[in-house]
Order: sequence, then structure tokens, then C-alpha cells
Amino acid sequence: REEDLSRRAKMHKRRVNLLRPVLHEISSSAYGNEIQQMADEVASSVTIMLEIKEHLFPRLAKNKRSKAVNKINKLAHMAILYYRLFIRGFHKNYGPEPPDKIDAEIVKHYLTARFHIARLYSKIVGDTIPATCKLTQCSLEEYKFIIQLAKRYDCKDFNDELQICKDMVDVLPAKIANWQREASKYTA
Repeated sequence: REEDLSRRAKMHKRRVNLLRPVLHEISSSAYGNEIQQMADEVASSVTIMLEIKEHLFPRLAKNKRSKAVNKINKLAHMAILYYRLFIRGFHKNYGPEPPDKIDAEIVKHYLTARFHIARLYSKIVGDTIPATCKLTQCSLEEYKFIIQLAKRYDCKDFNDELQICKDMVDVLPAKIANWQREASKYTA
């Protein structure tokens, strides 16, 4: 395991750069499982890159922080995109609607990918208070949906994540309301 965070980020970037072009070239009807696996690997690698950037952020000079925030936001959006591609592989014809049933062996992986998406929305830094509220609302809606899906699929080994989802559903509305009150001070 590479200890130098910068080198580790570069290794993941290389991995992403190798997998992304292949993902966009192969047919989902012929290589659905492979696309899912590669999408998950890309999303995971991008998420690790994002976490490394977040870890290094406090050490940056103030004049480099704006660029780092933009990079973190870009990585979060990319990870969301590839987690969604992974998730859509479970849906009929890669559509938006989740399936009625998922095999018990893979349901946790499906719900965990959705959980990552909810988390990633909260990592994106909005450039305005309304943008931040919208991103937090997206995170909240994803957490609510995960709770519904966990009940539907009766996933037994998702309890810790499910509790976090429930906690976030309790906390995020107040956070959004506080930001909205703060924003109204500036528009009044």
C-alpha cells in the first residue's frame, strides 16, 4: 500500500484514465456485468482521489484552495456519475427505476453505492447558499430513498449504514432550514 498520498492519488487517476474510455466503448447489452464492475471501480477510485484531496486541503496555501475546491467538486460529480452507472446496471434496461427485487448477495453493494452518492452530494461545495441547499436536499432525498429500498429489499447486513441514513434524514432538514434563513437575511 502506497503511503505517499500524492502518489496514491496518481495511481488511482491512472486507473480511472484506463477504465473510463473502455466503459464508454463497450455495449451494455453484451457486457452489462463488466460495465457495472468497471463503473464501480472508477467510482471507488475517484472517491479515494476526492478523499485524498480533502485530506490534503488544510495544508494548501490559501491561494490554492479555490482550485482545490473546484477539483473536489469535479471529483464528487464524477464519482456520482459512475456510481449511478453502476446502480443502473441493476435496473431493467439501465432505466431509472430500481428493481422490485435484488439478489440477497448483492443488495448490500447496491445500497452502499446509493449511500456513497448521498455522502458525495454533501461533499460538493456550493458556490451560493441556495446551491448548497439544493445539494443538501439531493443528499437528503437519496438518504430517504435508501431507507425505502432497505425496507423493500429487507437487507439485514446494512444496519449501520441504515442508521446513518435515518440520522441524516433527521438532521439535514434543520441544516437546510438554517441555510435558508441565513440566505433570507441577505435577500431581504
